Amino acid sequence: MAQLSLFLVILLALVIPIFMARFQISNVPTAVAEIIVGIVMGSSGFNLITSTHDLTFLSNLGVILLMFLSGMEIDFDLLQRKNNPKGKSQAGKTVDPLKTAITAFIGIVVMAFVLAYILRLTGLFSEVMLAAIILMTVALGVVIATLKEKNILGRPIGQTILLTAVLGEVIPLLLLMIYASVTWWQR
Repeated sequence: MAQLSLFLVILLALVIPIFMARFQISNVPTAVAEIIVGIVMGSSGFNLITSTHDLTFLSNLGVILLMFLSGMEIDFDLLQRKNNPKGKSQAGKTVDPLKTAITAFIGIVVMAFVLAYILRLTGLFSEVMLAAIILMTVALGVVIATLKEKNILGRPIGQTILLTAVLGEVIPLLLLMIYASVTWWQR
């Protein structure tokens, strides 16, 4: 069964982008389609793919590569505050991707705490901090794949979205580590 799971994951990872290109399905990003197929084929669906040592290893390797590659995709020339012609939007306005990304992430954090507090009031979640950390997390892999697929990663808006996603991945990971350490010491 372990070899079948590995074979199906590799096969589906190859077939899904080809299928989407062949039938010109462009309104759904490939990464989202792969996630949906993973849900359907995994334990939430038909349970054809089970977690094995090899898949866990590939999953961990994929996360490490994703973090590394997302750092490589950031165009630091766009982050300079000088009047950089690359820092202009298509409308000709000067854009500061870093400032905009930080502002967007602060908005995400505020909304995460509001939603976490609402979850606590409704009795669905008792830990406001943990719920907020979970809700402020951004799926960096989906964001990068979508930006590359739509060819907007090299534009200021693409860099702004990428920086927001990087903040939404790295900061919650650090906060989760701190939260786990504090709650572990309190027990």
